[in-house]
Amino acid sequence: MARDRQSGPRLGTQIFAYTLTNIGTAFSWGYITSYFMMFCTDAVGISAAACSVLLLVSRLFDGFTDSACGFWTDRRPTRWGRYRPWVLCCAPLVVVCTCLLFSSNDQWPMWQKLLWAYVSYFLYLLAFTGFSVPLDSMASVMSGDPADRARIISWRSAAGIVGALIMTQIATWYFAGHGTDQVESYFHLTLLFGCISLPLFLLTPLLCRERIQPRGERQRHFSLREVVRQNLHNRPFWIAVAGHFLNGLITYGRVSIFVYYFKYVAGDMALYATFTLLMRVPQIFGAWVGQHFLKLFRSPGRALAVLYLAYGLTLTVNFFVSPAQSLPAFWVLTVVSSFLFGMSYALIYIIIPDLVDYGEYLSGVRNDGGISATLDFANKVGMAIGTSGMGFVLAALGFSANMPQTPQVMWGINALMFIGPGVLSMGIGVLFLWYKLDRTVLHAGE
Repeated sequence: MARDRQSGPRLGTQIFAYTLTNIGTAFSWGYITSYFMMFCTDAVGISAAACSVLLLVSRLFDGFTDSACGFWTDRRPTRWGRYRPWVLCCAPLVVVCTCLLFSSNDQWPMWQKLLWAYVSYFLYLLAFTGFSVPLDSMASVMSGDPADRARIISWRSAAGIVGALIMTQIATWYFAGHGTDQVESYFHLTLLFGCISLPLFLLTPLLCRERIQPRGERQRHFSLREVVRQNLHNRPFWIAVAGHFLNGLITYGRVSIFVYYFKYVAGDMALYATFTLLMRVPQIFGAWVGQHFLKLFRSPGRALAVLYLAYGLTLTVNFFVSPAQSLPAFWVLTVVSSFLFGMSYALIYIIIPDLVDYGEYLSGVRNDGGISATLDFANKVGMAIGTSGMGFVLAALGFSANMPQTPQVMWGINALMFIGPGVLSMGIGVLFLWYKLDRTVLHAGE
């Protein structure tokens, strides 16, 4: 089994550094997820359907590169660790590629706009893969204690939501004064976000340490076939893969429709700032509470089942309560569903180190990066389908940018915001009723 090597700053300091780095990712990945599609449709002039094809193709590509990066880093330990050097080297590339992504020209011919979009997006995804896969893998190697790991991932999850809240508040305030239909507005905001994110990105490789080190030479020489064989016999792993796929489908698909909902359905973009505040703050608290909620059930499967079923039910109810009908009731449902999502969001990542330990018990090979990257791949396939699917549905309904929408389009946006995510969330809840891996099983295996 892996050995725990004590070195470097105290764990509390490392968690703080890791937390700040995850806040920084919101100013790149979170910003792109929330605003890139609207940047393409409303500022550059690319159709929603063409943008959806781009998101689908590029994010499927991203999922495959994630898996390759996870497998590669697992087999290439260095004197500084398996993951920290990658985070350090790729952090500046992520910032540069984010700026490149928002540097199009709305006067270019359509073929040139599409060429720019594909090239810049693929470059960004390559850079972000080299940064994010090792960063995600760090959570399971910073400590061997399950309680410490739960604390690391809970704080990391909360930090990601804090970053998304800060980013969205800044962006909402900024676009209220500059509009969402000018290329220059997006690029200037991207420069600001780059100045914020880069110093935060560097904290993890500089201050965090990889205390869990795999034993033996076999770690260097295991093949991709062995990894696949190992995972084929890991039933909890496949349940987690399906859960992460559906979670990506729900989460990122829904995020990509937020601005459309408030711009066209609610008819008041000013409400979006309040919505993000009332959504993100309960999510932050929920992500922190998640580690304690797990103690009530002991079984992560039962805890996740309860949370996703409740979250899905709340979203479905929210479909029937619009801001125009009852703004207070809309805000209450937003707070409740967001708190439930925050807890489930933390727990679905807290189970990853358990899966790594169980996989090592089955095969003798520690596969932190491979398992984390495979789950990330599933998440991004869901993300690709979710975000691109939104564009396809909008195009099919007859959406036209910067124009009053038909009742059919308005109903469709509302359904994409609440009904679809609600039904899929309840599906995740049912799925995790079959997840039986808990800490009792892990200790028995050891």
